[in-house]
Amino acid sequence: MANGQQFRRPGYNTQPTQVYTPTDADLDKIIKEGDAGLINQVCEKLGKLYATDNKDLKIKKLSTSQIRKVFDRIQRMDVEGFDRNQLQLLRPMLAYAAGRNKDGWITDLQKLMEKVIPRVEANNFKNFVNFFEAIVAYHRLHGGD
Repeated sequence: MANGQQFRRPGYNTQPTQVYTPTDADLDKIIKEGDAGLINQVCEKLGKLYATDNKDLKIKKLSTSQIRKVFDRIQRMDVEGFDRNQLQLLRPMLAYAAGRNKDGWITDLQKLMEKVIPRVEANNFKNFVNFFEAIVAYHRLHGGD
């Protein structure tokens, strides 16, 4: 076909590869309300997703060092107290990591954090810490090295 397009017959290899993204409503319940049950449900899906290679989408798993760099900074903020500036500085840190690893799950984690960080305030920062900690835990459970 012209312009490098390929012809695909209807029904031929059309099963979409599922990539999980939490809804805005779920993120609101997690960050603003601290819904622990929902944190477990969402983070188990995310942790499993980030811990595996997706050959269909050509996405490499998230390494432990990538996720731990972010988590270590979040833990430091938790000890030192909420600081909006430090929270906002997670954004360029994740953008840099995503730019270096365009074929990895770090890009999806960066997009997720772009949706989460604006929801975080001083009164719900602990919910954010719990959310990210759960992602790290389930990432490890599902084989993140």
